[in-house]
Amino acid sequence: MELISDGDCGFCQRCVAWISPRLRKPIQFVTSQQLSGDDLAERFLSRSDVSEAVWFIDDSNRYSGSDAVARLLRCCRSPWSLVGRIVGQPVLRPFASATYRFVARHRSQLPGSTCSLPTQQGKQ
Repeated sequence: MELISDGDCGFCQRCVAWISPRLRKPIQFVTSQQLSGDDLAERFLSRSDVSEAVWFIDDSNRYSGSDAVARLLRCCRSPWSLVGRIVGQPVLRPFASATYRFVARHRSQLPGSTCSLPTQQGKQ
C-alpha cells in the first residue's frame, strides 16, 4: 500500500507526518516529485493525476482525493479507522469530495503550507 502526495506542499507533508504514527498497517509514503514517468505509468497514473489529488494505491485498486483519504484513515488505529469507514460511505461521499476539493484549492493558505499553487490566467 502506498500514498502519493505533493512533496512540495508543507500542508500535505504535515498531514503525512500527523497520520504516520496513527497507522496500524505499513504504508509507503511517496511524493509525486519522486516518481518518474515510468513509475507513473507502472501505477497507471499521469503527472496530471498526481498533481491534482492525493492517491492511495492498495494492490490493484487506486483511489484519489477524498476516497484516498478515507482509505488511508481505514489503515489507522481507532477512532480514525472508524472515521475512514464513515467518510467512505456512499451517502457521505459527495460531502467528503466537496470538502477535499475545498481543502485542496485552499491548501496554500492552511497552517504549515509552503506551497504556492498556480493561479489560473486572469485570477489571482
